[in-house]
Amino acid sequence: MHLLLPLWMNVFLTQLAYLCDMFAKLNQLNISLQGKDTHLLQLHDKITAFKRKLHLWKTDLLMNNEQCSFHLCMEQQAHCSH
Repeated sequence: MHLLLPLWMNVFLTQLAYLCDMFAKLNQLNISLQGKDTHLLQLHDKITAFKRKLHLWKTDLLMNNEQCSFHLCMEQQAHCSH
């Protein structure tokens, strides 16, 4: 069990970094959807764009793209591989 602990911790920290990155992006979207001068079409466009970015980010993560938008996750993966 003790031999598996470092591996488990690396997996956990990578998943935690991914969640931190994802919630940061969701918070950015949430803030951009608020305000007096927002219109329904603008909100729809922002949500549609975010959904498209989700597909792009998924592809980036699966391919370990160095230009990935999930910086904490990529840093943690790089740290784990050393």
